[in-house]
Amino acid sequence: MTEEYTCIECENLYDDTDGDTDERMCDKCLDIIYDESLERKSEERVKEEEEEEKEEKEEKMKDRYEIHFGLAYDKSAGGIDKRYHRVRKYDTFKGASRCLSRANRCKWIEWTDFVDKKEHLK
Repeated sequence: MTEEYTCIECENLYDDTDGDTDERMCDKCLDIIYDESLERKSEERVKEEEEEEKEEKEEKMKDRYEIHFGLAYDKSAGGIDKRYHRVRKYDTFKGASRCLSRANRCKWIEWTDFVDKKEHLK
């Protein structure tokens, strides 16, 4: 005859075939605890994914507004010529609009452009 043990959770008797002697629990209680841990892990994973999505969205919105300004130059060479083209990035509309108005008042700047990256993120 096999030795019987008492489950520490439900206090039912079990033997080697229907429980775990190391954990001192019957199979029913072990299943319940395992299911609860799976649910807890899945909830944590969902929270982590939501936080990652939120961080990605905030990162995308960082430096949302761009002010491009500079002197006229030939773009046939391709790309942006940094000697004649400057870009300033801002998180807020207020800062970006202030930069744009300053650039428009400057007599050495020949052109300005305002870019809202929100339009490009959709």
